[in-house]
Amino acid sequence: MSSFLQQQQHMLSTNTNNTSTFQNRMSKILQCPVCLDTLCMPVTTPCGHNFCAACLDQSLRRQKHCPICRSVCSFSVTELVENKMLSELCESLDPVKYANKLLKMNKQMKEWKNQLPIFFYNSYEFPGTLISLHLFESRYRLMVKRIIHTSRKFIFLPNFTSYTANENDVGLLCELAECQILADGRAMLSAKCIGRIKILETWVENGTQGLSYCKCEDYNDLPLEDGDQERAVHEMRLKVSQQLVQHHSDAMKDFAVHHGTEPADDVDFSFWTSNFLSQELQKENYLTQSTYERMKAVYDTVMGYAYKEKHYDDSIMEKVNSSNNIYNIDTTHNNNNNSNNVLEVSS
Repeated sequence: MSSFLQQQQHMLSTNTNNTSTFQNRMSKILQCPVCLDTLCMPVTTPCGHNFCAACLDQSLRRQKHCPICRSVCSFSVTELVENKMLSELCESLDPVKYANKLLKMNKQMKEWKNQLPIFFYNSYEFPGTLISLHLFESRYRLMVKRIIHTSRKFIFLPNFTSYTANENDVGLLCELAECQILADGRAMLSAKCIGRIKILETWVENGTQGLSYCKCEDYNDLPLEDGDQERAVHEMRLKVSQQLVQHHSDAMKDFAVHHGTEPADDVDFSFWTSNFLSQELQKENYLTQSTYERMKAVYDTVMGYAYKEKHYDDSIMEKVNSSNNIYNIDTTHNNNNNSNNVLEVSS
């Protein structure tokens, strides 16, 4: 009997040791090479190495190489898909610890959604506009490949000089509508300007030939001060709409082809009609968060009160008829080539 008990105790001890050895080995296999902790929301690189998504993202911000084998990593972490099998194995080692780490990771993932690439251009556009882009440059070709597989969003940032982004710059959040990649790598795409944003932080990602990224937040109009302002905005909109229909109906048909039909919302209308203002007023209307001030600028222009004050040489309808221009966007200062990206505003 004593011998049998000894055998059972030995087998139990051996199994316990084997289990402990297996767990230790699994812990080592499932360890992130960057943070040296158990993988959380693991992703696998094309070169076959596994990292926490957040750890790999931070590493690639510094240099575009795999932290293990130094292979070139010309991708964004947002393009990688979470390795579900590894996630389940990592969770099984310590479910409570994994759940806590996952909460932090999800918070970072939400921040990633507000980290978007920037396309620079030299004109003011407004929410609701559909733009067409013909992209030549390597950095923007890379941008297109990335957004196709991820959020399908990018930032459209007006810049007339340096083509660099700064904190507090106001841009447009654009969502990809259609895209065609040509045989030589050029991209033909259309995108909808869906709202304004303010840049909180910006950087140029290494290894992308100058592709700028930013963190951003919504930049919406502030609430109108009172009912009097709301009524004033609505009345100005009705008068502007009536004036355009009565005196410029033919020109407005052409304008609608390129900027869509007249919006029913007062805020959207103030943006829509800002497209045919002078560049000076476009800038003011683009930046202001006052629906009232934007509508007043449109009202004064359309009703003729602002011409002398602003020293306009062109009539409003010349602005309307020229609103379908194709803009050549010179961005060659960053890469010293001669390619221009062409922007066309359409409906």
